[in-house]
Amino acid sequence: MMRDLRYGVWLLMAGGAGACDRCSWRLEYVEADDASGGSSGGVMEASSGADLTFTSSGEASMGSTSAGHSGSETASSGWTTGTSSGGAGTSETGTSGADDIAMPQPVCGDGEIDPGEECDDGNTNDKDACSDDCWAPRTVFVTKSVYNGALDGVQGADSRCISAAKSAGLSGAFKAWISGDEPSSAPALRFGSVGFRGWYVRPDGMRLARGWDGLTGEDGLLASISVTEYGSMASLFDIYAWSNTTSKGLPVGGEHCSLWSSTLTDGGIGGYMWKDSNWSEQGSQLCKYDAHLYCFQIK
Repeated sequence: MMRDLRYGVWLLMAGGAGACDRCSWRLEYVEADDASGGSSGGVMEASSGADLTFTSSGEASMGSTSAGHSGSETASSGWTTGTSSGGAGTSETGTSGADDIAMPQPVCGDGEIDPGEECDDGNTNDKDACSDDCWAPRTVFVTKSVYNGALDGVQGADSRCISAAKSAGLSGAFKAWISGDEPSSAPALRFGSVGFRGWYVRPDGMRLARGWDGLTGEDGLLASISVTEYGSMASLFDIYAWSNTTSKGLPVGGEHCSLWSSTLTDGGIGGYMWKDSNWSEQGSQLCKYDAHLYCFQIK
């Protein structure tokens, strides 16, 4: 009776290429009886440098290399799949078992920025510059300058936030917390930040809310958005910011200074000294008067 590999082989070698002094082999085989035509299976295993060899006739051996066949081969490292035919035209294919290998998963706090992480400072302190689930903080400020309601549209308001951030040396992309009459103009859609889970912080480092859910939640803000792009307190004489936006980031209604292009109508405002929903939706005023802008880092 001989050990016939024609019915399918699975090979496993633990260790890298060239590390055969620490190899471990496993061979599942079918034994075929040439006389009776019957067959049975079994397992061959070896370790600590044992060789697995096989010949072109299908014979296999563990231990020393098979003699008498100059073309004998030693299996390579890694997972190997064998496919062979035998018997009455039947064939079997072995599977590699790669699905059973546990791949390393990204770990927040290991000091390496993995896919899906915005930062990784080597710890899980949630109160420093990188959250405990590796989201980088985003800056929020109220502009030092004030403007009437003719802002050249929502995009004009965004441009003013970009300029303010640049003048203060703040990095990142910024947009204004302001809405027209369409949902697409509102922060909830325009910012693309609904999935953000890091901290919103003022330029002075004060935390405002944890993620978009915290920003728009029922509990309000942890602190008021009363600090300018330069990290100083905003004026107490002009305490309003143009908004027309609910604290959920959606349009309030039609009080948007004719889509932020006119001084002849009314515009919705929020009060930057408030931490409850009034920070965003406090009322309205004539568009000819001045107000600040809330500016949010979106990436």
